[in-house]
Amino acid sequence: MIGLALALAGCGSKNPLFEPTSFQVLKKGTIERTTIPGYRDNRELFVYLPHGHEERSRPYPVLVVLDGGSAFGPPNTFHIQKILDSLVFVGRVPPTAVVGIASALGDQRYVEYIPSFGGEVFLDGVRDTVLPEMRRRYGITSDPDSTYLIGSSLGGLMAVDAGFTHDDTFRRVAGLSVSYWAGALIPKMQAHGRGAVDRFYQDTGDGDDNSYDPLVRVETYARDSLGFTPGCDILTVLAHGDHDTYSWSHRMPSILEYLLGPPGPGCAAIAARP
Repeated sequence: MIGLALALAGCGSKNPLFEPTSFQVLKKGTIERTTIPGYRDNRELFVYLPHGHEERSRPYPVLVVLDGGSAFGPPNTFHIQKILDSLVFVGRVPPTAVVGIASALGDQRYVEYIPSFGGEVFLDGVRDTVLPEMRRRYGITSDPDSTYLIGSSLGGLMAVDAGFTHDDTFRRVAGLSVSYWAGALIPKMQAHGRGAVDRFYQDTGDGDDNSYDPLVRVETYARDSLGFTPGCDILTVLAHGDHDTYSWSHRMPSILEYLLGPPGPGCAAIAARP
């Protein structure tokens, strides 16, 4: 009874934390399905635009997602729209548009997502066809410093490859459970140098997933030969999970915060050094 009396007494108090005006409603972005006539047999694209995009005058940063049919929506997806709605709401990342490019069916996916097969041509198409049309339709940025790429498995291989072969377009890249067995990255790093990569994320799971050793070799070369700082402009993670969308979705919030958000205090201090 004492606890109940205290609770009832508190209901009449003027605690500003419980005033109706102190609560905010999570603002949700919108998702649109579209195509570009002639682009890879009218490949489906999934476009997320943050809340309030109709009134925005400045272009949005843009995140391109490979295997984009898994970017949004129900269970067994990355839930990127929900994660971005939440991260933007609490101020951890700026409002960012997302373009998910559906993957090809069957063996054609291997052609598009292995650099030595057709991967470089695929990336050229993202640069020369997809992004210009998305800019025309949705007002997203043309600034490479605000254009990001993320993928998983073979898509992860393509994302990290793009950081060195297409750094004129993508300055921040993230590869989840990277399939380095399908294409070694270090020779690309040797050929292209540091380039303009600003942030480079790579991971794999500790369960039934790709090997962690190639990631260690990539980070070591990036650190010792290209001047990357581990934990800042390169982040390598051995995550808990397997080679599946469920595992990737659980680490997506921290990945998007690293990829899209401001640098941490330690990284900002390093960047400011003469």
